[in-house]
Amino acid sequence: MNAHDTDMTQEDYAAARPYAMVIEWSEEDRLFLVTVPDLPGCRTAGAPREEAARNGEEAIASMLATFSDSGVPLPESRFTALDDVVLDRPALRS
Repeated sequence: MNAHDTDMTQEDYAAARPYAMVIEWSEEDRLFLVTVPDLPGCRTAGAPREEAARNGEEAIASMLATFSDSGVPLPESRFTALDDVVLDRPALRS
């Protein structure tokens, strides 16, 4: 999905980039469930996994755009599943 598929802009998607998503398979729902630890209530789902990830990016971008349009300060991106060993690898640094 790209910005042309929704009302989201490239800037909206860029603002979403720092926020981590947790993507987990739900056997009960037969979908990948997506949660965003830094944005309580920001959840979505999809199958296959790639669709869930795209939906997650869109959900984050949409929530941040809503916050911004409403004058609500954006929550700081704090969650990471990466440890110091991974962060020391140059290829994985952003």
